[in-house]
Amino acid sequence: KTPKGGDPQRGLRKARKPQELWAALAKHPFPAPQGCPGVTECAHREGFLAPVQKAPFLKLVQSYLSRLGWGRYSGELIPVLEGFFGGDGLFAHERLGFA
Repeated sequence: KTPKGGDPQRGLRKARKPQELWAALAKHPFPAPQGCPGVTECAHREGFLAPVQKAPFLKLVQSYLSRLGWGRYSGELIPVLEGFFGGDGLFAHERLGFA
């Protein structure tokens, strides 16, 4: 029998606030590509033409959150996401898998 308001395979799920979800994802060890000498090479191994750049990515995230009606959470989320980028503004593909 399907639980009220839930999927029969999963049951009821407690809704998570976006900041809780991102905090949990930040702690999960996404493996970086192995054996690449730098950010650009690791980005290529992940299937990107170039490393992910911080400014356009954060702008995309803010736009996405606004469309979902979660724009108020971007102030908490953006500082967390900034930690995944180096001083050069590029995602740290050599330390953490992006996808």
